[in-house]
Formats: sequence, C-alpha cells, structure tokens
Amino acid sequence: FADGAMEAGVQLIPASLITGGEGFIRISYAASEEDIIEGIRRLRTWLT
Repeated sequence: FADGAMEAGVQLIPASLITGGEGFIRISYAASEEDIIEGIRRLRTWLT
C-alpha cells in the first residue's frame, strides 16, 4: 500500500515499524493544510 501511495506522490510510513502497528499506516500531519489536502486528493485519485 505504501509503495503504491508513493507512486501517487504521497509518502506513508508503515506503522509496522512500531510495536502493535501491523496492518496500519502512519500519515504525518506536520505539514501545511494545503499539502495535507493535496495528499488526500492524490490518495483518493489513486484509490479510485
């Protein structure tokens, strides 16, 4: 999933790097609101 999202221009971090995080992803929200909205738009386009 994270590899496909990266192809869409969105970097995700597998939560499996953290104990108990298997099956989840981490999304940083330490960015501008505009960047977060653009990332969500890219994910939506990639997933549909």
